[in-house]
Amino acid sequence: MYAITGCAAESTDPDWRSMDMCALFQPADLDQVSDRPVELTAQRIDAAESIGCKYSDADTLRVLSAVLHEGDSKPATEESSTIQRTAKFGGQDASIIFENSGVCVVQIKFDRVILDMTIAPRPAVTTGPVSDSHSCDGHRKIIENVIGRTGLE
Repeated sequence: MYAITGCAAESTDPDWRSMDMCALFQPADLDQVSDRPVELTAQRIDAAESIGCKYSDADTLRVLSAVLHEGDSKPATEESSTIQRTAKFGGQDASIIFENSGVCVVQIKFDRVILDMTIAPRPAVTTGPVSDSHSCDGHRKIIENVIGRTGLE
């Protein structure tokens, strides 16, 4: 069992800002990005213009994150915002900002908000179905699960 702490939503307001972003990632998702998933620590992100959750390992390497922000605001990712290609995940149009060596940075635009996701598996777990040139395709299951869990359209 994985302990997910510090991620409870503080409001019952149906607005997107009340979403429990850490709950978007389930234990099976964590298993896919870390050879030590029980050691991952969740950190809730609650800024004026965005909310999110970042999972990091003991070496403070971010392995998984998701950030929601209002549409047409700049991407919340730390990486370049240049679009490498577009794709569809869970029926949603997505802009792939970066993908290489198992790392995927993807942006999904919903009706009112944008979801920025970064999936950066620890090196020990990048030898699976993830290719260098299409890393996001290898993480399709995580991306589509998170999209589904948001309940957004």
